[in-house]
Amino acid sequence: MTTPHPEPPPRVRPAELVAAGLFAVALAAVPALCHELYPFSFAPMFSGSPQVYCTYHVRGPGGKELPPADFKLHRVYNANPPGLGVGRAPEFSFDRFGEAPPPDAVAAHVKGVLAGRPDLPFVDVTQEVVGDTGGGRVGVARTETFRVEGGRP
Repeated sequence: MTTPHPEPPPRVRPAELVAAGLFAVALAAVPALCHELYPFSFAPMFSGSPQVYCTYHVRGPGGKELPPADFKLHRVYNANPPGLGVGRAPEFSFDRFGEAPPPDAVAAHVKGVLAGRPDLPFVDVTQEVVGDTGGGRVGVARTETFRVEGGRP
């Protein structure tokens, strides 16, 4: 009775070792030289430590929820310092992660957007401010709802 011989493990070719070595060198060198060249990035991940942020809800006449992005109130935060790690410039948003603007500033911004939306006589904006609620807890610290008139002349 003969026993089958197992196949020998595949040999690593020198070209494969060279390719792996070049990739390891590029992984260290490209971010230091170019800052951004996909898939390499100079940006540290999650380098900020925001203490507060806002979530916006927009409702039109009849209570229909409208996308915050239509009013430039969407979040574009990607946890990297501004200008690093995004690959392209994000679309403008009034929302700034780490800031909680007063309701009158938000209303002034939305009023400007409504000037280009004659189909909406008003919107109701809810601003939820998330941050320290005391005792080392994070949650909704404040909620404000306000009506912004605009649209039809």
